[in-house]
Amino acid sequence: DGVGPLFWVVFWIGFYFLVLRYLVMVSRSIYKAAGIRLPGVEWGLENKMLLCIHNSVLITFVGLESAFLVLCCALYFASK
Repeated sequence: DGVGPLFWVVFWIGFYFLVLRYLVMVSRSIYKAAGIRLPGVEWGLENKMLLCIHNSVLITFVGLESAFLVLCCALYFASK
């Protein structure tokens, strides 16, 4: 409660880049395991494996968070 919104913006940006760094390492490992040549830029749009993993995680996160939000709102209004 004592920190402001600027702290949370910096926190979530840092958290996102940590997750993105992990996803880059996972995509690198998948390329090596599949025996496919690594793209020239691992952090760019050329890395199709990273884009697929990132979008899957993002869609799953957004889907689960929206379902949780709907459930919380439904329980809140049901309790009133």
